[in-house]
Amino acid sequence: MNRSESARLPLLDALLSVGPEGTTREDLIQRSGTSSSSFYRIITPLLKEGLVESAGPHYRLVLAKSYNYRYKLWRDAERVLQLEPGIRQQVEDVVQEAQEELEGNLKALWLVGSAAHGTVTPQSDLDFLAVVQRDNDFLPRRVRREVQFICMTAPRFQRKVKDGDSFVLSALRYGLLLEDRGFAQAWLDTPQQIELETQQIRSVQESLDELRTRLLSFVRMKEGQESQRLLKAFAITLGRALLAFFHELPAGKADLLQSLDLYYGVNPVCDVLQRLQAHQVADELAELQALEEYWLTFLARRGHLEVGVHYPYNNGVQFNYESNMLFTQALGLSQQHRVDLSDAQLDDCYEVDGRWVCFEPESTFGKIREETVERFGTKLRESHFKPGPSTLGVVIANPQNKVRLSNRHFEVPPQVQALSQKYDLRILNSSELLRLHNQIQLIQQGREKLLQCLGF
Repeated sequence: MNRSESARLPLLDALLSVGPEGTTREDLIQRSGTSSSSFYRIITPLLKEGLVESAGPHYRLVLAKSYNYRYKLWRDAERVLQLEPGIRQQVEDVVQEAQEELEGNLKALWLVGSAAHGTVTPQSDLDFLAVVQRDNDFLPRRVRREVQFICMTAPRFQRKVKDGDSFVLSALRYGLLLEDRGFAQAWLDTPQQIELETQQIRSVQESLDELRTRLLSFVRMKEGQESQRLLKAFAITLGRALLAFFHELPAGKADLLQSLDLYYGVNPVCDVLQRLQAHQVADELAELQALEEYWLTFLARRGHLEVGVHYPYNNGVQFNYESNMLFTQALGLSQQHRVDLSDAQLDDCYEVDGRWVCFEPESTFGKIREETVERFGTKLRESHFKPGPSTLGVVIANPQNKVRLSNRHFEVPPQVQALSQKYDLRILNSSELLRLHNQIQLIQQGREKLLQCLGF
């Protein structure tokens, strides 16, 4: 491999990680660690060769191309090779047994779960997804480790994809493809909508109802281990649905927990999964009830949460409008709380708990801009709004607005920090506003935390 080809690898890996849906230039630069100048130098020949497609600001890897498909197979094989030798041997044993037992019935086979994500532990199961021509109840018997081997026919796989099933979509995006007999490549190159609309909600509800029925059965039989396994599956299914609402597809359990905290703050899904991990669940029914109540509250409040779905990626008037919506909904404000300082060109001012708060939304491709903070601070000083003990100026900052929220690194540059101190301003991260808004909507907790962020 020559130098120019090796320079492609981080960018190709970044494109693989986002799936056939693709992503923005800024997000690819962030994921690959490539500079802006290097990005165009690398991407231009890939576009000319048809290996990468662009649609406006989005780029996607074309896995219908044999070069890209073989690159994915090589990368997947390399990740299997990097597994601890004992685990790698068990994976290879399962693959060999499946090939021998299923023979021509096998169409595709993925390694999924913790082993595929590089987080496998001695206690972890090995998880596989196989697509077969005809229904089959094959289970590997040659390995000592617990194995979850899921077989589904091609039509069922297709229905699962159409319904937005997070397990199948996760296998396509993050699974390691171990065997493909003319089936997987086309699916790997087909963009999928990660969303939670009516059809997906119906499918999620069916899955939750099935898991609930099975869990209750094992609770009645006092099968604690199986009950907790099903409780975990219930929590993960619910958590994946909550993230699909924000068009997020977590790679594994660690990513699931981190992303749920990012979008929802304190929530029972994370609480239950963490207690299960620590073997601190004593009452499965109480935990199940907490999860079900949260899901019902989410469905009831979904309209209030929708304002935040595209919020981190907007700018200009739309970002200003949505900042207002999140801010007023989170603090329970209405038009009667608005303070009219339009003469001073201060449009977003409210009375909050006896104090005045003016905020300035700032959404940018890069870092927070000094000129925005300087201009806002100057307007405040020249108005009769005086920052101090009874009045507050807040910049709602949304930097890197073309990078996925989960990949951003929020930092306040020293010059901006100095200006905020000069004008006695607070800098509020847009993701923290979104997180606390959602937390307040769903569990009525977080208002005090938001007030603290504002400087109360």
